[in-house]
Amino acid sequence: MNKYVGEFLSEIIKKSFFISLVISGFIILIFGINGGCQYAVGFVIGIINFALLALGINIIVLNCFKRAALVQTLFFILRYMVIAIVLAELIENYGFNVYYMAIGLLTVKLTLVLFSGLLNLNIRKGSQNG
Repeated sequence: MNKYVGEFLSEIIKKSFFISLVISGFIILIFGINGGCQYAVGFVIGIINFALLALGINIIVLNCFKRAALVQTLFFILRYMVIAIVLAELIENYGFNVYYMAIGLLTVKLTLVLFSGLLNLNIRKGSQNG
Protein backbone atom coordinates (compact mmCIF):
# COMPACT_ATOMS: atom_id res chain seq x y z
CA MET A 1 0.00 0.00 0.00
CA ASN A 2 1.15 3.51 -0.76
CA LYS A 3 2.79 5.13 2.29
CA TYR A 4 0.54 8.19 2.21
CA VAL A 5 -2.66 6.18 1.80
CA GLY A 6 -1.63 3.95 4.70
CA GLU A 7 -0.84 6.94 6.93
CA PHE A 8 -4.14 8.61 6.04
CA LEU A 9 -6.04 5.39 6.71
CA SER A 10 -4.42 4.87 10.12
CA GLU A 11 -4.96 8.52 11.11
CA ILE A 12 -8.65 8.44 10.23
CA ILE A 13 -9.12 5.11 12.01
CA LYS A 14 -7.50 6.49 15.17
CA LYS A 15 -9.65 9.63 15.14
CA SER A 16 -12.77 7.59 14.37
CA PHE A 17 -12.01 5.30 17.27
CA PHE A 18 -11.93 8.21 19.74
CA ILE A 19 -15.16 9.65 18.35
CA SER A 20 -16.77 6.20 18.52
CA LEU A 21 -15.81 5.90 22.20
CA VAL A 22 -17.72 9.09 22.95
CA ILE A 23 -20.74 8.09 20.88
CA SER A 24 -20.83 4.55 22.26
CA GLY A 25 -20.61 5.95 25.79
CA PHE A 26 -23.72 8.02 25.16
CA ILE A 27 -25.53 5.09 23.56
CA ILE A 28 -24.63 2.79 26.47
CA LEU A 29 -25.78 5.39 29.01
CA ILE A 30 -29.07 6.02 27.25
CA PHE A 31 -29.98 2.67 25.65
CA GLY A 32 -27.90 0.11 27.53
CA ILE A 33 -25.05 -2.23 26.69
CA ASN A 34 -26.99 -3.98 23.92
CA GLY A 35 -27.27 -0.73 21.94
CA GLY A 36 -23.57 -0.05 22.48
CA CYS A 37 -22.60 -3.47 21.15
CA GLN A 38 -24.78 -3.02 18.07
CA TYR A 39 -23.23 0.41 17.49
CA ALA A 40 -19.76 -1.14 17.79
CA VAL A 41 -20.62 -3.75 15.15
CA GLY A 42 -21.77 -0.98 12.80
CA PHE A 43 -18.58 0.95 13.53
CA VAL A 44 -16.38 -2.05 12.71
CA ILE A 45 -18.27 -2.55 9.45
CA GLY A 46 -17.76 1.15 8.68
CA ILE A 47 -14.01 0.84 9.33
CA ILE A 48 -13.80 -2.19 7.05
CA ASN A 49 -15.73 -0.27 4.38
CA PHE A 50 -13.33 2.68 4.64
CA ALA A 51 -10.30 0.39 4.52
CA LEU A 52 -11.66 -1.29 1.38
CA LEU A 53 -12.24 2.14 -0.16
CA ALA A 54 -8.63 3.12 0.55
CA LEU A 55 -7.40 -0.21 -0.81
CA GLY A 56 -9.43 0.23 -4.01
CA ILE A 57 -8.12 3.75 -4.54
CA ASN A 58 -4.57 2.54 -3.88
CA ILE A 59 -4.92 -0.25 -6.47
CA ILE A 60 -6.21 2.19 -9.06
CA VAL A 61 -3.44 4.73 -8.40
CA LEU A 62 -0.63 2.18 -8.41
CA ASN A 63 -1.81 0.28 -11.50
CA CYS A 64 -2.81 3.33 -13.58
CA PHE A 65 -5.86 1.72 -15.12
CA LYS A 66 -7.07 3.31 -18.35
CA ARG A 67 -10.65 3.03 -17.16
CA ALA A 68 -10.19 4.03 -13.55
CA ALA A 69 -13.79 5.23 -13.21
CA LEU A 70 -15.10 1.81 -14.24
CA VAL A 71 -12.76 0.00 -11.85
CA GLN A 72 -13.73 2.33 -8.98
CA THR A 73 -17.41 1.78 -9.76
CA LEU A 74 -16.90 -1.98 -9.61
CA PHE A 75 -15.08 -1.65 -6.27
CA PHE A 76 -17.95 0.54 -5.02
CA ILE A 77 -20.59 -1.99 -6.03
CA LEU A 78 -18.62 -4.86 -4.52
CA ARG A 79 -18.09 -3.01 -1.22
CA TYR A 80 -21.73 -2.14 -0.81
CA MET A 81 -22.94 -5.60 -1.83
CA VAL A 82 -20.77 -7.14 0.89
CA ILE A 83 -21.96 -4.59 3.46
CA ALA A 84 -25.60 -5.11 2.48
CA ILE A 85 -25.27 -8.87 2.86
CA VAL A 86 -23.59 -8.57 6.27
CA LEU A 87 -26.13 -6.04 7.54
CA ALA A 88 -29.07 -8.08 6.25
CA GLU A 89 -27.70 -11.17 7.97
CA LEU A 90 -27.24 -9.34 11.28
CA ILE A 91 -30.68 -7.76 11.16
CA GLU A 92 -32.55 -10.85 9.99
CA ASN A 93 -30.94 -13.58 12.08
CA TYR A 94 -29.62 -11.76 15.13
CA GLY A 95 -32.23 -9.00 15.52
CA PHE A 96 -29.79 -6.10 15.46
CA ASN A 97 -31.21 -2.58 15.46
CA VAL A 98 -30.73 -0.82 12.14
CA TYR A 99 -30.40 2.62 13.69
CA TYR A 100 -27.54 1.75 16.05
CA MET A 101 -25.61 0.12 13.23
CA ALA A 102 -26.31 3.05 10.89
CA ILE A 103 -24.86 5.46 13.45
CA GLY A 104 -21.81 3.20 13.69
CA LEU A 105 -21.46 3.12 9.91
CA LEU A 106 -21.64 6.90 9.71
CA THR A 107 -19.00 7.50 12.39
CA VAL A 108 -16.11 7.28 9.90
CA LYS A 109 -17.87 9.71 7.56
CA LEU A 110 -18.54 12.03 10.50
CA THR A 111 -14.84 11.90 11.38
CA LEU A 112 -13.86 12.77 7.82
CA VAL A 113 -16.24 15.73 7.72
CA LEU A 114 -15.20 17.05 11.13
CA PHE A 115 -11.47 16.84 10.59
CA SER A 116 -11.53 18.03 6.98
CA GLY A 117 -13.53 21.05 8.17
CA LEU A 118 -11.04 21.70 10.96
CA LEU A 119 -8.13 21.29 8.55
CA ASN A 120 -9.76 23.70 6.09
CA LEU A 121 -10.33 26.19 8.92
CA ASN A 122 -6.68 25.95 10.00
CA ILE A 123 -5.48 26.44 6.42
CA ARG A 124 -7.64 29.54 6.05
CA LYS A 125 -6.44 30.99 9.35
CA GLY A 126 -2.82 30.27 8.40
CA SER A 127 -3.16 31.97 5.02
CA GLN A 128 -4.72 35.07 6.61
CA ASN A 129 -1.95 35.37 9.17
CA GLY A 130 0.92 34.82 6.72
